[in-house]
Amino acid sequence: MQRGRFFALNLIQLRFGPILDEIEAIARHADLEIWRAAAHRLGIDPNALDVLDHVPICYPFYFCDPTQLVRSPSRVAYYRNLAMISIQVMQDIGLDTASHEAGQPLPLDKAEQLALYFNSTISAFVVTNPSLITSRRHIEMMFSNLGESIGDLWRNKAGE
Repeated sequence: MQRGRFFALNLIQLRFGPILDEIEAIARHADLEIWRAAAHRLGIDPNALDVLDHVPICYPFYFCDPTQLVRSPSRVAYYRNLAMISIQVMQDIGLDTASHEAGQPLPLDKAEQLALYFNSTISAFVVTNPSLITSRRHIEMMFSNLGESIGDLWRNKAGE
């Protein structure tokens, strides 16, 4: 029971409910033609968009635009987890996201770097694994990675 409470409290603290609401709102209002036209600039493989069209699922559930990351820096946590990348890896490659995931302002130039990295990583996954993409896979992937991170915190706490 303590482990479950620990996980739930961490999810609440990370504010993933509101982040998912924001992503859903972006997806509802997305113009897919504009996304397609911007794919190269955003680091998105057009073949990945074809896979999403086949499902069908709206592009912002899988891909980000840097201006939307600047507007709400905590969205970085969603796309980082969707790309199945740890905070440690982000630090190791010189793109630390921890402060932005906590809501600290995100400069546009860094948002552009993050969007390119996340979008190219997610594109590669989608293109090489089209049969794994479903209308809810993005949520499963994001929470799987997030759960692994919270599990690491739990193991560290239990080891104290």
